[in-house]
Amino acid sequence: NKVNIDVINTTGSLVKTIYSAYPINGINSAVWDGKNHKGANVSSGIYYVRFVSGNAVSTVKISKTK
Repeated sequence: NKVNIDVINTTGSLVKTIYSAYPINGINSAVWDGKNHKGANVSSGIYYVRFVSGNAVSTVKISKTK
């Protein structure tokens, strides 16, 4: 299944898609650089990382600091 990893703000708006592809065998990782889809730094605060693969959806709460 194709995997999408998105960063979402507390209002539910998409901040940035950090991964959207088919995973390869082995260990896969994705790193968020703290920027939005336009390349601007986002403010410190609470964000959510949403993982979607097929019908499976998982969300993790994260905190961005300076």
